[in-house]
Amino acid sequence: MRSRKIRVCCMLLLTAVWIGFIIQRSLQPASASSGESSAVLAVLGLPDTRIFSVLIRKAAHVTEYGILGVLLCEDFRLLGAGPKMLPLGIGLAVAAADEWIQTMVPGRAGRVSDAALDFLGVWAAYLLFRYVGRLHRKRKERAEEKHGRSERA
Repeated sequence: MRSRKIRVCCMLLLTAVWIGFIIQRSLQPASASSGESSAVLAVLGLPDTRIFSVLIRKAAHVTEYGILGVLLCEDFRLLGAGPKMLPLGIGLAVAAADEWIQTMVPGRAGRVSDAALDFLGVWAAYLLFRYVGRLHRKRKERAEEKHGRSERA
């Protein structure tokens, strides 16, 4: 019982740290954000053009919110609480807050399209989490059926 509580606390803390990471990135001025995009393009060996820069930034939105989606789904799985759609609602709220914060940062702008991409990352992670959970339950059921048959034989 105690190890479960520790696991839940660690997951909630990890989720809070990840949300803090997202917010910290939103507080960066536009020049710092552009510099990061250029560095990623250089590592990938891609030219530092506008189209590649935009693609890297949009992929970063989906990725960081995909990670948030997985963390939120695991938090609620461990807690065994709330409606199944709650991770999506929290993810959307974080995305909206993230874009609102950017409206106050020099050179940055809060965009509905970016919040939509953020939500897409959460939603994709949510669907993947549900799919993997379903596969796991089916595998467990099959193993229990097989185990039950071997006991009866």
